[in-house]
Amino acid sequence: MIRISAISIITLFLTQLGYSQVIISNGGILSTQGQALVFLNQIDLVNNGRLDHSGALTVLGSITNNDSFVCASNATNTVSLDQNWTNNGGYSSGDGSIIFNGTDQTIGGSVLSSFYDLILQGQIGETKTAQISMEVKDSLILTNSELALLTNTLTLAKASINVTRDTGYISTDFPGKVIANMDITSTVDIEIPLGYSIDEDDYRPFTLKAPNRGLYEFALYGNNPTIDGFDEFELNDSICRIHDEYYYYLKTSFAALDYTIKLTSDEDEYTKLAFWKSSEWEKLTNSKELSTTEMEASQNPNQDYYLSLGVEQPFAYAGEDAVDRDGGTYTLQGDGYLTRLTFMNWSPDKDLSCTDCFEPVLTFGEAGKFVLTVDNGVGCIDRDTVEIIHLREEVFTENAFTPNNDNLNEVFRPKLLSNETLVNIEVYNRWGQKVYEGIDGWDGTYRGSIAPQGAYAYLLTIDQGLLKGEKRVYNSHGTLTLLR
Repeated sequence: MIRISAISIITLFLTQLGYSQVIISNGGILSTQGQALVFLNQIDLVNNGRLDHSGALTVLGSITNNDSFVCASNATNTVSLDQNWTNNGGYSSGDGSIIFNGTDQTIGGSVLSSFYDLILQGQIGETKTAQISMEVKDSLILTNSELALLTNTLTLAKASINVTRDTGYISTDFPGKVIANMDITSTVDIEIPLGYSIDEDDYRPFTLKAPNRGLYEFALYGNNPTIDGFDEFELNDSICRIHDEYYYYLKTSFAALDYTIKLTSDEDEYTKLAFWKSSEWEKLTNSKELSTTEMEASQNPNQDYYLSLGVEQPFAYAGEDAVDRDGGTYTLQGDGYLTRLTFMNWSPDKDLSCTDCFEPVLTFGEAGKFVLTVDNGVGCIDRDTVEIIHLREEVFTENAFTPNNDNLNEVFRPKLLSNETLVNIEVYNRWGQKVYEGIDGWDGTYRGSIAPQGAYAYLLTIDQGLLKGEKRVYNSHGTLTLLR
């Protein structure tokens, strides 16, 4: 261990090779003046006094500041660090740069660090972890590093400067966030580079569309929102599903904000954003797809929302129940809300001119109730039923039948629609004897014997069902011929 107790200003140039060392300033003033180059090889720097820095300081170990670390405002001072940064005292960055060159470094301490230019060097997959909230006053360069905020806050005091990156990104754990101070009204788009893994598909930035001045807050949480208290199954009827792998946070200032977010090719069923309102997820109506890989939205001033990708609930409306007295045909008046990928279907399909259109033409037959189903193919379905009643003024009956066991026209019985119920049939011979009464239909026998062919009289009673349980009694009479 090398210990330096300084009472006056000391200019230091020291190299130690081959083994780990610690330089400790115990209460004096340690200064790097002018264009001084200070290189500490495998040495940790611990400042317990005052460190004035105006040159280039390279530490291939860690830096711990327990008192006063003051960098000059000369636009040239740099601090390059290979291991960890710990700030427990006063740190003034001046207008210089601090460069984190190592692998999986930490930024910690008991006092928030406010950097001027922060440069995070590293290879893909390396992480710089914030163990305390931090601020960047000018520019942030991520290169290929993940800046893991955990539950802490990163303040970008000059958010009008785009964060520079190659593959790097900022990750957050609930309730960590990025506070972006838009110091000027921007004429260009500003990207907040959020992500939650090194997979390119998990890089999901907010792109702010020429944002106004103001203070905005952003986060991307790479987990199911239910974990953080926003139940994915509590859904308003406008939404049938939200994304279960990640969600966002956005807070606007005194100005509204237009923005876009990134989608991947396997997320084409998501056509809107959803936001957590009170105790459920609801559709953000002013969001929409720009393409299969991008969605845009707008948020009003002074609003804070938790946001997720949402699958809209399709809506089916089969039309109003109706009684048709004209006979022949009737056009159904269906409608609905169909999102992309949604298909529709009417059932039963008998007697309809089409089953995948909203307004099929019904030619009256057996069916009176029709179900319209809309389905987006990913588990979001809606159905509605309509009942169309054909009220006939005359029920058709055959005027002859042939009970001769050839399975053709064997029984005398009227043909009914689905809304009609046979109440009774009475059949009389020419002498006025009742040879049949019932609802199954007359098979041409009387008291177990074959009735002779000839003319017979009949009486029919039919209930014609109307809407809401109402019905009309239809009575009919006529003659029929039994043929052998």
